[in-house]
Amino acid sequence: DQVLIARRRNQLLTAIQHAGLPLHIYGHHWEQTPFNNVPHFHIHPPLDCTAMLPLLRRTRVALNMVPSFPSGTHERVFTAMLHGAVSLTQTGTLIETLFHDGRDILLYEWKNPEAAIERLQPVLNDPHALSRIAHAGTLAAQPHTWAQRAQRMLEAC
Repeated sequence: DQVLIARRRNQLLTAIQHAGLPLHIYGHHWEQTPFNNVPHFHIHPPLDCTAMLPLLRRTRVALNMVPSFPSGTHERVFTAMLHGAVSLTQTGTLIETLFHDGRDILLYEWKNPEAAIERLQPVLNDPHALSRIAHAGTLAAQPHTWAQRAQRMLEAC
């Protein structure tokens, strides 16, 4: 699983690098990768969730790269949307039932990282489209807060 995750991340980040898009990466050990030398990539130390929230409020697009949830997703997809960022994440069963590609989220498939860039570039160049998707995403993610998920779990017991 870890080899697959690393390979897919590498392919997507290479596509972003070749497109010349700026990227801020937060996490452990990124300074030890070849991406540390990409001039338009900015490597930062890891942050906990509460420290990341103010950054998400200023972020235009939050990239999610978690290939190990094909039928689910990571909480950071919802967190980014709830804080006003457009979420760019891989497609999956749950995501496709909750959101609408291009309307409230941007989706890509791991098998075609270049398509993710093709989806992203026009939106980055259109501030109105970016704002429209971010606003719709914030609304669409409202039913998916931690408190609401916990309430549903308690009701199911």
